[in-house]
Amino acid sequence: MGKRLGIRRYIVNISTVKILKSISKFYNKTKSELQKHLVSSSKSRKTSKYDICAIATILIAYQFSGYKNFKIFYIKNQAKLKRALKKVPSYSWFLRLQKSCLFLMLAYLQSQKGQKTGVYFIDSTPIKVCNNRRIHNHKVM
Repeated sequence: MGKRLGIRRYIVNISTVKILKSISKFYNKTKSELQKHLVSSSKSRKTSKYDICAIATILIAYQFSGYKNFKIFYIKNQAKLKRALKKVPSYSWFLRLQKSCLFLMLAYLQSQKGQKTGVYFIDSTPIKVCNNRRIHNHKVM
C-alpha cells in the first residue's frame, strides 16, 4: 500500500507539471483552430479565470493516479495541485468547468497517439476466480 501512495505522490508532483507544459504548448499552437470548432452560446459569458489547460491537466493526472473516485483524488491532492498549477478551483466549481476542456482534451490525446504499426497484442491471461461456481460470471465481452 505504501508503494502505491508513493506512486500517486510522484504522479501528482512531477507528471502534472510535464502534462501542463505539454498541453499548454499544444493549445498555444492550435488555439485558433480549436476556437473554430468550439460551440459558443448565444449569451455572452465571462471568461473563466482558470486556465483550460490546467483543468485538462487535472483530469489527465487523475487517470494516471490510480484513484477510483475523482472527488477523493481532487480533495486529497488539492494542495499539491495548487503548488503545481497556481490556480485551482474548488471541487464543485471544477465540475462545472471540466466540460469546457473536453474538446481540447480529445484533440490533445488524439495528437499524442503513436504511429500505427499493424501489429497489436491482446493479453489473454486467464482471470483467477475465488470460487469455480462463479467462473461463468466473469465475462470479458
